[in-house]
Amino acid sequence: MALDISNYKAKLETHKKALEQVLGLVGEKNPTNKDEWIPVQTEVGEDTADRSEVAEAITDFDSNAAVLTQLETELFAVNHALDRIEAGTYGICAVCNKEIEEDRLNANTSARTCIEHKDEPLI
Repeated sequence: MALDISNYKAKLETHKKALEQVLGLVGEKNPTNKDEWIPVQTEVGEDTADRSEVAEAITDFDSNAAVLTQLETELFAVNHALDRIEAGTYGICAVCNKEIEEDRLNANTSARTCIEHKDEPLI
């Protein structure tokens, strides 16, 4: 199988931009580690905040943290796939070193394994 690597690279870059836009809505880049995102925290004034405002701010923070974790995981996978393209190993199963099926890559452009090994834990 001859993969159209430029097509997959374009899809991955588009997906990366979309993920970063959504991440920007629920988080912000950690100033001390630009590869890490931290949840946006709603500011609540100490003098004027009532219990419901504080509870809502905590709920928003927890929701943002959960979404942020999921999006960061997905962004990591996309970045790793882009790194594999640059290294010339994109489309090769990380377990058996065989080509990943094109149907699998079309469904999940950041897939690291073939269908047979999709449930294998990767380190």
